[in-house]
Amino acid sequence: MGERISEKYGKEPGILTEYMDFLVEKRELSPSTAYNYYMSLRSLAKYLKHERAHLDCAPDEVVLHRVSIDDMASISETEWKRYLSYYCYTLKEKPSSFALRISVVHGFYNWLAVKTSSDPIAFIMDTQRPAKEMKEQKTVTPALEKQICDSLNSREFATRNICIVKMFLRCGIGLQEICDLKLEDVELNNIRVTDAKGDIRHVPLDPETKEALDEYLGCRIPPIDGKNTLFVSKAKKKMKSDSIGKMLRKATRSGKSSIHGITVRDIQRTAKINMFTTEKSEGELFAISKVKSKYYFRNILKNTDISENI
Repeated sequence: MGERISEKYGKEPGILTEYMDFLVEKRELSPSTAYNYYMSLRSLAKYLKHERAHLDCAPDEVVLHRVSIDDMASISETEWKRYLSYYCYTLKEKPSSFALRISVVHGFYNWLAVKTSSDPIAFIMDTQRPAKEMKEQKTVTPALEKQICDSLNSREFATRNICIVKMFLRCGIGLQEICDLKLEDVELNNIRVTDAKGDIRHVPLDPETKEALDEYLGCRIPPIDGKNTLFVSKAKKKMKSDSIGKMLRKATRSGKSSIHGITVRDIQRTAKINMFTTEKSEGELFAISKVKSKYYFRNILKNTDISENI
């Protein structure tokens, strides 16, 4: 077995790093997601130490050495309420971030209850996450896809960016996965994708995406580091996911009004819908996507008019 995530990212030994290993090895979360959960739980551990030791510094500045089961399991209802108040009212955390914070804590204390053969802490489990503000979800129809590509066509690196959009939208490949693609991943009619866990899948390219990729390969500039990165930035280096996200936001803001407000999440969601509406079996869908649950595609279609994509 290779290096555990706790050995690579854990800032101190203890129950929180053990939970981070559990999230990756048993729950099969990506290392980056598990690390974010771990950091959220560290903030709770820091706050508890701050309260109990009556420290003068801010909770985020508290230094942790080892976090034990008792450190977390002995939380009182008063400490929990003050912790929530600190992040909600003092730091004014966004409702979405605050809801995720509560969800992460719920998951940890459920796991801790199983580990210690005890009942989950009622006042934590009874804490409701704030209701999410429902935002309009947009589906990127073929007509809107063309408008996005038309907007990109008048910009620098149009051939590269249009290829990325088509691959992102039509193949269901994630932003970071697109950044990690190499020349040798280009197959005859497929693209070989390696996810954050090292799992490989072969994603078929539809004719338009294949044509866009061939056009890009004809003008691709090799990176200066000598690596075989497929998509190369203006600085002749491997592209970063935030750069692609920024490129997409600029394209949707500067194009026709009908594509204003389309987000990266809208494009990702449309890609999954497009995959679902093809004549592929569930087994084929699982093989070319990162989805492991048969319920995922059904859930993502809720409140969606798939006729828009046909």
